Amino acid sequence: MVLDVLRTPRERIREQVKALRKGSRLPYREHLGRRLDFLLRALDEEEEPLAEESPESLRQMLLFLEALPDFRCPTVTVTPAGTFRAQWRADPAKHFAVDFVPDGHVRFVVFAPDPGHPGRVERVSGIVGAATAMKAIDTYQVHRWAADLRLATPA
Repeated sequence: MVLDVLRTPRERIREQVKALRKGSRLPYREHLGRRLDFLLRALDEEEEPLAEESPESLRQMLLFLEALPDFRCPTVTVTPAGTFRAQWRADPAKHFAVDFVPDGHVRFVVFAPDPGHPGRVERVSGIVGAATAMKAIDTYQVHRWAADLRLATPA
């Protein structure tokens, strides 16, 4: 048996991608798996190392996405620090990005229309626990434009 500490971050990430494809309930799991494979290949080609914490960042992101099954597939990237970032964008005034810090916190940014001033955009950012991120941004109604309308339940 190979201990986790002896495996590389890339190997641990590849295992998570396999598990995503096999066991996730996300409707876009295969698309997300292909994106993650692409990111790993790009990092390999550029000879970019992954941080030891990168697999935990990915794990935190996948848990977050599983908790939002009605959201559409985000655009996923790897930051220069080796953390995973998910983002949704409907237009320049509707943007939500979440950077998954391995300790269970997330850094987020939200662009949302200012309800009191048409034409203005509110920009908010912060650091919160992953479990409370959606509550922290509830005021900005991200769910209305980041959800996959095909999965929405009728009112």
